[in-house]
Amino acid sequence: MSRDRQAATDVRAQLLEYALSLPEAYLDHPWGEDVAKVNRKVFAFFGLQPEPDSDRTLVV
Repeated sequence: MSRDRQAATDVRAQLLEYALSLPEAYLDHPWGEDVAKVNRKVFAFFGLQPEPDSDRTLVV
């Protein structure tokens, strides 16, 4: 894994951890994507989990 890809993966994990630390937040997977929700409302989209050999990265 390239250094840039690892950095993007680390940032995604940190953002997801922060989002889920907020009161009543939970992880859901509509459309197969990771999202953080509160009261059934999406407040953060994290997209699909990156595949190991993919060129896709986190987009903010």
